[in-house]
Amino acid sequence: MKLQIIIPSFTPHFPELLEMLHSMACLITDISSISISLILSSDAEVFLLTSLLSDPTTKSCGSTYLAYNILPSSRTLTYPPHLTLHNLYTLLPSNIQNLTTPTETSDLVKKYGKYKYQSMKKLAAAAHFEYDYAILLDSEGLVIRPVAFKELVREWMKRPVVWKELAAVGSPRRNGWVVGINEGCARTLGRTMQNFGTGVSFWEGYTWILEKEIVMDMVNSPSRLNPNTDFFTRLLKAKSDIFEIVMYKIHIAGRKMEQSSSTSEVYTKYRILDIQETLIDYGLEAAYTRIPPNLDVISQRFPSMILEEPLQDLLVSFMKEYKFFFIYFDPGYLSQIPHAVLQEFLRKAPLAMTVSGTTGLPREFIPAGKGGWNMSYV
Repeated sequence: MKLQIIIPSFTPHFPELLEMLHSMACLITDISSISISLILSSDAEVFLLTSLLSDPTTKSCGSTYLAYNILPSSRTLTYPPHLTLHNLYTLLPSNIQNLTTPTETSDLVKKYGKYKYQSMKKLAAAAHFEYDYAILLDSEGLVIRPVAFKELVREWMKRPVVWKELAAVGSPRRNGWVVGINEGCARTLGRTMQNFGTGVSFWEGYTWILEKEIVMDMVNSPSRLNPNTDFFTRLLKAKSDIFEIVMYKIHIAGRKMEQSSSTSEVYTKYRILDIQETLIDYGLEAAYTRIPPNLDVISQRFPSMILEEPLQDLLVSFMKEYKFFFIYFDPGYLSQIPHAVLQEFLRKAPLAMTVSGTTGLPREFIPAGKGGWNMSYV
């Protein structure tokens, strides 16, 4: 398996990015066989980050990191060994290059908005690089236990799930911005959200495992609504913000409805499940009700369910069955969840990474585990 990790970033996030890359070097046990590409906005950012990565005063992993014993092969690493930096401009199709310059591609933010720009960063890279599977990450995450990423991807791909949520008109969870993003992504693909049912939205969080074949099918397929316009131009001209993960999921869900699709064999392994229904059917209704009813995007509020301590083992079982290996964990949860409850959850849950900046975890919670948080898929 050829695995690629794609991480867009920009100057204000470089401190968090460096911390995340260091955690990858120390705790991803197969890091020497994984390519990581950092997608930056300009030649100046490439130069600056190259300098930061070369800082001789930065410490290597050593024999222990966050109380874990580090593999001998990783002890001399500071950052992942197969790390490349790319100016987004070099990855863009020529017609999109004509809209900007290598000096500063972030001028596209002023023209099209930051969410379209971020989606362009990730999807242009995903279309450009060669891999079997790729993991999209933002630059504020942290690896929290030793884990082999290729094994993780193999586990996830056995029965992958595309999660949807239902928030009909009048629902306290309905968010007009999220509705608009879904509709914009669907129309970029030549569909509408009416294809999937009233009130349905696709989301999940800030990471996703991509298949190269699906990415290229999505990017190269003409739109029924605008057949003479290429994918990336359609993305930039969408009438709403765009989230690349939402678009990828809508593409999979749409393809699954097209039984005559010549590429349908690629999509049959995916399940399209409603996250609320699945949680309740699993016996987690009491945990689900811990999520404030006026908050949208259930998966982003997932840690609220940890508060239902009597159901913690069942929640962990749910995460193992449905392969929740990455979690959006806002720093605010550190003050909401009792320390002992959170410590026990993190010990048992199959989490490889947090995908948000949770600064208290490496200072308090992870070292308190005394290096005993092993990755378990069953």
